[in-house]
Amino acid sequence: MKVIWNNQSVAESIDTVIMEINHYFPPYSLKSEYFKDSETISAYHFIGTALHRTTVVKGEVNEKAAWYCLEPSALAKGFAGYYTFWNNVKIEE
Repeated sequence: MKVIWNNQSVAESIDTVIMEINHYFPPYSLKSEYFKDSETISAYHFIGTALHRTTVVKGEVNEKAAWYCLEPSALAKGFAGYYTFWNNVKIEE
């Protein structure tokens, strides 16, 4: 699976975990040069507390494009630390 934003692959892995309709990517699959830390933290009832990351490609910024389980719920223990994506990010095979 590939994560595409602004016509650039920003993460790739064959080891994604699927929960509901989202692919969760292991942290080592992210291409670190395209990510910046964010101070945004969200709470989701089915996964727990999540920390967001911003994606930057070719000078274009996608705020909070990625997030991962910072403090996973019991349902999310199997993919703690894994990233999922949204906000106009494409997931392709």
